[in-house]
Amino acid sequence: MSDHLLGSVLVAPLLTMLVIRALVDRLWPRTAVVACTVAAVLVAAASMISLAALAAPAAVELWGLVVGTGPVTGAWRTAVTPRWLSWASLAAFCAQVGAVGATVRRQRLGLRSAHAQAAALPGAAEVVVVPDDRVDAFALPGSPGRIVVTSGMMSVLTAEQREIVIAHERAHLAARHHRFSFAARLAAAAHPGLRAVAPTLEYAVERWADEDAAQVTRDRRVVARAISTAALLTTSPHAVCGTTTLHIGSFRRDLGRLRGVGGRYGAPVSARRRRLPSGSGPVPRRVAALLVPPPGNRLNRIALSALPAALAAASCGLAIEALVDLPLPFAFTNRDC
Repeated sequence: MSDHLLGSVLVAPLLTMLVIRALVDRLWPRTAVVACTVAAVLVAAASMISLAALAAPAAVELWGLVVGTGPVTGAWRTAVTPRWLSWASLAAFCAQVGAVGATVRRQRLGLRSAHAQAAALPGAAEVVVVPDDRVDAFALPGSPGRIVVTSGMMSVLTAEQREIVIAHERAHLAARHHRFSFAARLAAAAHPGLRAVAPTLEYAVERWADEDAAQVTRDRRVVARAISTAALLTTSPHAVCGTTTLHIGSFRRDLGRLRGVGGRYGAPVSARRRRLPSGSGPVPRRVAALLVPPPGNRLNRIALSALPAALAAASCGLAIEALVDLPLPFAFTNRDC
């Protein structure tokens, strides 16, 4: 069963992470978010199932020692060799369960806090302008969701830019983007090799909202200019108690790199300069993506989105095979116990 450890627990998550990072700028953002989130969750779940199967002989032996149900059968003793691998898998599986449980708890608390904040906002309008000199705008998921814009943000943006900011945040609420970020964080918690998937998919979620805003204004260059302006002026990157950051800006260490994307944010630049490396900050990459035509060739997009699906299917297949290989149903020589 050690091949399952190599395939489902080690190789598949790392390949999935690399594929997602490679595809996130080559697919339409909505396709990238949905396909890559589902693939990451399935690969993480498959790795946990494979680890559980590998840990089963150690868990059965430990149960027999604690409860006193009798010695473990020979088939279970030799189900995973060497035996230390089963004990190591048991420790890793317990760590996975603990990390996933802690993430679920944090995300639920954050979502509950966001719902409470949304309900506590004055009035019933979707967009709420709060008196605050800081430049900020964010979405609060709730029933219904609310969009918060500070008076500082309203005062520094033009009417067209304000419309774009609100359209961006409205897209977050309409598509329930916090659920995709939640799922990506669960996958990252379940497997350390998928840790880079969470920020990558959060960037893709922002790109999805950018493209939805561009469809409203029908001018990608204007949206790029609005994003760069809002990001540079934003004074307090907003995060609601661990929930996804449904914010138009980014951390300020990334904002200075915007100056590398055209002279005056949105001015014509060569295609060579428009494509930024994947290591660039989220905001410069979002602006650069809006300065080029959207991804075309639907057949190519379908073929590319099949890559994470294939990795997820292979990983799930290995996990199922690991379960089938267990010497079920009896684990102890004394079957009457």
